[in-house]
Amino acid sequence: MTQQGTNQFHGSLFEFLRNNGLNARNFYDPDAPPGFQRNRFGGSLGGPIRKNKTFVFDNYAPFRQHLHQTSVDLAPDANARNGLLPCALVQSRAEPLPVRRTGVGGVSPLISLWPAPTPGAPDFGGIAEAFNTPLQTLRDDFGITRLEHNFSENDFLSEVYTVDDSAGFTPASTNLYSADVESLREQVAPTGVSPTAGVITSTSTPSRQVQFGLKLL
Repeated sequence: MTQQGTNQFHGSLFEFLRNNGLNARNFYDPDAPPGFQRNRFGGSLGGPIRKNKTFVFDNYAPFRQHLHQTSVDLAPDANARNGLLPCALVQSRAEPLPVRRTGVGGVSPLISLWPAPTPGAPDFGGIAEAFNTPLQTLRDDFGITRLEHNFSENDFLSEVYTVDDSAGFTPASTNLYSADVESLREQVAPTGVSPTAGVITSTSTPSRQVQFGLKLL
């Protein structure tokens, strides 16, 4: 909803910021709360283009967020990465991988794609806890413009254009090659005409939404 224009210019600015400065650490945060910043800002301006005849109003309200979320995953421990059997739960020490008929057992280089265990984290014999704080980013740009022209006291033409364009990137905690990527764009352009006999309104609403997930492992 937007109001009809006036013969004076009016505007406003706003800013809202939230971050991790006063956040408390949760159970899984190792030392301190992870990084977090949410910023919503924008402004509006409206006034006459031609006094008593043509008016314009604009509003822009973007949103930005950078959020690190702590997660806990199980990853191969140091023994497993060095080719030692993960037997710490059933015997006192880990043993080298056994010799295979086709050659000596070994560790695949792909094991390095797993996150490294966090130093000092519990080790369960072959696997250990890995704490991660992947960065999620969100962006949203919302704007609205209203243009209005008065032909007479009873007849006017108004055009309102609204656009909302957003994108989000959410990485997986364990898989460094996996993420959800979303994109959304909506546009609404209603037109209002008020001839002497009544009011006529038409609306055009094109939109586009893209959701993409990348997972290589």
